[in-house]
Amino acid sequence: MNCDAGTVATIGVIVGILGGLSGILFAVITWRKSAEKDDREDGRSLGTVQSDLGYIKSGVDDLKTDVREMRTSQANLTERVRAVEESTRQAHKRIDELKQEN
Repeated sequence: MNCDAGTVATIGVIVGILGGLSGILFAVITWRKSAEKDDREDGRSLGTVQSDLGYIKSGVDDLKTDVREMRTSQANLTERVRAVEESTRQAHKRIDELKQEN
């Protein structure tokens, strides 16, 4: 087979172009797979964050309920202390009156 220099050069150019195109094709395929993997990882991370936020929200709601109950309990205790103080004052007053009678 006789090949002249022009034919060899043309074949070389075609092989070079095909090599370049295949390199670009492989780069695009690799980039897409990497992007899909990143999207999956981002989705997992987002799911984990949302789940954690749900647990935190639930915990905060429980704390709010506990604080409300504590406020109610504190208000009840405050009323009871006032009643005890008043009763104590009256008892001391009666004791002082009894002491003065004797």
